[in-house]
Amino acid sequence: MKKHRKPKQPSPLSQATEPLRSSAKAFNWKLLAIVALNTVLIFGFYRLMLRFYYFEIVMGIYLVVTAAFVFSYFIYNRGMTRRNVTPDMLPDSWSAEQKTEYIADGERRLQKSKWMLTVIFPLVLTFMFDFIELYWGDMFARWFG
Repeated sequence: MKKHRKPKQPSPLSQATEPLRSSAKAFNWKLLAIVALNTVLIFGFYRLMLRFYYFEIVMGIYLVVTAAFVFSYFIYNRGMTRRNVTPDMLPDSWSAEQKTEYIADGERRLQKSKWMLTVIFPLVLTFMFDFIELYWGDMFARWFG
């Protein structure tokens, strides 16, 4: 014979955190994996090219590609001016339909250009590591080597 347990009442703590869970976005593991893979590939190729005499050309290409992606991202997203815009921030002369379209266009542009960030972040991380190694590499080598 089974005992009937009385149903558990939710604790006040779980009730307080419930709205937070429902409003939070799920973590995008696929995007993290793409960024990590791109970082390994871009950084690995960059470090491999250090061994060759034409490294300056590769570094120049990396700098140009990084600058092009960053500028393209900001130009495509119109200088990020459409981010976090609410209808009351827009001109009163616009109709509600124009305001909605303006806000939706900004969100669409951010979503469409998200792929550029999967290239921008690895490039910036590669240069950041390279500059840290260039300026403080000897100091770290003395400390840990």
